[in-house]
Amino acid sequence: MEDLNTFRAGDEWESQWEANKIAAQDECMMEVDNILMEVEHIVHDLDQRLHVQNTRVLAKAIDQLEELINYRYVDPYNDEPYDYVFTKQVKRALQDGLSFELGED
Repeated sequence: MEDLNTFRAGDEWESQWEANKIAAQDECMMEVDNILMEVEHIVHDLDQRLHVQNTRVLAKAIDQLEELINYRYVDPYNDEPYDYVFTKQVKRALQDGLSFELGED
């Protein structure tokens, strides 16, 4: 059975999780943008074509972006890790940057 201290500790952790969510999302999306900037030029804007020699590069970038959906943020003040899920944000970035739709889970 949970005692009052355990309940307070859990409540404090949840409050910290919420407080760090915006910073975590900003950090995650910065990483997403950096990956996209490296590869978005290889997808031709007008006809959405991709040269075959660039297929592996683009596939690796998409894999990296997909891994960022489950993002671990480490609070710089207490070194506590917090896990977040940014599925919508990463899917939107993939659609906007590469015209790629990530499938349903």
